[in-house]
Amino acid sequence: MEKLFEGIPLDNLLSAAYAKKRAAEIRVDILSPAAVEGEPITRESGSTTALCVEDRKGNIVTLTQTLSDFFGAKAAIDGTGIILNNEMRNFSYGGVNALKPGKRMRTTISPMIVLRNGKPFAALGTAGAARIISTTAILVSNLLDHKMGIQEAIESPRYFARDAHSELQVEKRIPQDTLDALDRLGYSLKQGENNDPFFGSVQGIVIDPNNRKRIGGADPRRGGAVAGY
Repeated sequence: MEKLFEGIPLDNLLSAAYAKKRAAEIRVDILSPAAVEGEPITRESGSTTALCVEDRKGNIVTLTQTLSDFFGAKAAIDGTGIILNNEMRNFSYGGVNALKPGKRMRTTISPMIVLRNGKPFAALGTAGAARIISTTAILVSNLLDHKMGIQEAIESPRYFARDAHSELQVEKRIPQDTLDALDRLGYSLKQGENNDPFFGSVQGIVIDPNNRKRIGGADPRRGGAVAGY
């Protein structure tokens, strides 16, 4: 029988050895070569809302839902006002993402709950299509590596690179000396606006481990908001 589904090798993808190997491929003196398919297995292959909620008992929900294109499939269910998405367009013509009965298509949607010492530390989510991946990585690094507060982490400048694009897309607020250094490394840069909605719309909550205080953050790029109750 034809194999319709592919297992995701989480143990390999999340291993320290694999992370170390991939990190070693990053060049700091020149534009890194394009990533190629390979480890840890031989083959691995615009209209979105994100929200994060925590109640007084500590229950957390982080949700990202999408219509995919603007107005999705351009069709609504009679009498409901509910517009159907066209997310099936994210299937591929072949490979592990090929359309098959019972399968779900690949997606960049990445709602996330971050644990610290086994307890919830942050709830995060963003819109932004393919930019979701880089935006989420930047946000987590800002919170964990650079010790930023949630709002500072959200508002920090963003960038985006994709194999289908020849340019590194950046927000204007990235310092000029950084842009000059990237240019010297061989990157072709395309500058967006400050707080450019192209780069998504992060919503997030950080839970202070000392007093359990909830601190919300919202993205000015697409008019996000924080509410307490």
